[in-house]
Amino acid sequence: MNRYLVWLINKVGGINRISDQYLEVITRLFNTQFVWSCPMDKNRAEDGLTLRYVFSQEQETDQEIEYIFSNTGCNMLEMMIALALRIENDYLAREGNIVYTDKWFFNMIYSLGFRNPNEWIFSDIMRRFFNHEYTREGDGGLFYIPNLDYSIDLRKEEIWIQMNHWVSYADQRREIFE
Repeated sequence: MNRYLVWLINKVGGINRISDQYLEVITRLFNTQFVWSCPMDKNRAEDGLTLRYVFSQEQETDQEIEYIFSNTGCNMLEMMIALALRIENDYLAREGNIVYTDKWFFNMIYSLGFRNPNEWIFSDIMRRFFNHEYTREGDGGLFYIPNLDYSIDLRKEEIWIQMNHWVSYADQRREIFE
């Protein structure tokens, strides 16, 4: 595992706290290009790519950094971690030193369909996500919101708007923090 991938994993719980099955999902997300179909979702890719800059600021060797900054677009893992960090820092941060970034990240993992690693097929889950073939409430997308208002269809919204709907939902349900 390269240092950048380990650094990303540490943002959402660390290698020692994540099961081997989910480490496999995370590694595959790292190797999957984030492809957006809503024009504004390009911003999510840019947020993900910003993580490379943050990583490079913390490193002492240029060799691995050059590899990371090669002509590759944002991957799914970068996009999802950047989004989890945005939720944590911009919306749902709590007083004290408690950090929930791993909760926000794994909420997206579970919403995508990686609830039971023995029952998922990675390519099917990614196809469903990229093609917006998830439910109106977001089950199969990044943010599942049970009993979502019928006037809202998350499949037709950019990721940022989906996240905002979910943040509103999560903030109303205080047990999400327990």
